Amino acid sequence: MAPAGREELRDRLNAALDLAGGGEDDDVAGQSYLAVMEGLLADAEAFGDPETLFGVKVIYANALRFKEWEKEPREVDAEALAVLRSCLLTWNAEPYRFDATDVDNMWTELHRVVDRYVRHAPEPAEQVLRLLDELERRCPPDRPHARYALGELRVRLEARRGNAAEAERLWRLQLARGPAREHLRPDMVAALDASMWARLGRHDLAVAALAPVLAGRLPVTSGDPHEVRLLMPYLHTGRAAEAAVAHRRTWRGPG
Repeated sequence: MAPAGREELRDRLNAALDLAGGGEDDDVAGQSYLAVMEGLLADAEAFGDPETLFGVKVIYANALRFKEWEKEPREVDAEALAVLRSCLLTWNAEPYRFDATDVDNMWTELHRVVDRYVRHAPEPAEQVLRLLDELERRCPPDRPHARYALGELRVRLEARRGNAAEAERLWRLQLARGPAREHLRPDMVAALDASMWARLGRHDLAVAALAPVLAGRLPVTSGDPHEVRLLMPYLHTGRAAEAAVAHRRTWRGPG
């Protein structure tokens, strides 16, 4: 069999991404996606083209979320982070060499992995801070959206540590930067902010965080009833009527 070429590898990568479209909610599709990407990574490494290998490695890191993450989250995330860090170092060395979409995807995947470190499989806070410091050093000023995503992770980390004052300071800096435009969904950032402030007992800020979504200034990108996160904040801030309306809108069952 003739060795794979650049066009063939790119075609296979695009086909893998089509397969991944059903992988989020379908474990069988997700496992197929991972298997395809494992084979594709091996072939891209054998082919040796840096640009093609970069794009494949970024998507392979995405596929690793189907590698028994529930059983071994730290090992899987460590593998994904190692792959993405190698991509970051390669890109830093020759920043104009690689496809812009691949670079955007790299920053999205870096946020995904570090977000799991912060929220789902927490690593020691100081270790995550060192990682964020490194990522910011390697993120040039002309990538404001990636910097916004890293800033969002800093807010979450300070909230996880119970450092409400520092979380608020960083959060207000994020608000001044404007809503997320890449790498993140603005409505989900606002929803996570609302839940974060509610956990920290800052119910006024929880209501403020979701206000742009409820006012229609930020588009809703999922079917989640974001307003459900405000039931207790509404009550704690003396807005019982709004809590009742939100309850009826978000928890009304059949019949």
